Amino acid sequence: MVNEKPNVPPTARYSLREAAKILGVNAKTISRAIERGALRCGYRKMNNMPYVEGKEIMRMWQESW
Repeated sequence: MVNEKPNVPPTARYSLREAAKILGVNAKTISRAIERGALRCGYRKMNNMPYVEGKEIMRMWQESW
């Protein structure tokens, strides 16, 4: 997990890979957090791919510190 507070807009949508890069963790870590309910995600209507909003990224980062 990165030490510096991520600078992400709260309503922006990020793929799991992008969210992992922002937080400095592996994409599998993001997937596991979603599976256990620690991180909420939405699904894009067009292709049903999961996304994480910026506010969820910030919440996960804050809870790790």
